[in-house]
Amino acid sequence: MGFLKHLAHAICLLSPALASAAVSGGEYKLARDYVFAACLVERYKGSPLEAEAQTWAGGLIEAGNLPAEAYPVLAKLASRAPAASLEPNGVTLRIPGCVDLIHDKRFESLLKKTLTPFLR
Repeated sequence: MGFLKHLAHAICLLSPALASAAVSGGEYKLARDYVFAACLVERYKGSPLEAEAQTWAGGLIEAGNLPAEAYPVLAKLASRAPAASLEPNGVTLRIPGCVDLIHDKRFESLLKKTLTPFLR
């Protein structure tokens, strides 16, 4: 997650208003999507999907108002995704675990708890 961490810091340095803004309801959606993107980055290292997910994550950072320090914490949530599964036909499914993570009934409360230190 080094790239995403550095990107978050760079964006917040360029736009100080981002670091001081309060978290709104829309921030929860952006944060959820960021966790999903971070999950994809982790599971598809070295692939075109990793590059696309990193670009998307950067856009989410730019669109949001969270301080840079929030993004490495959010990225750690991606490690809670269920493991990839190997299908009988030999295909490894990595995306469903990321989807399952953000749709888990406990995820919203976990996300809110994670974001609480960044609320003003």
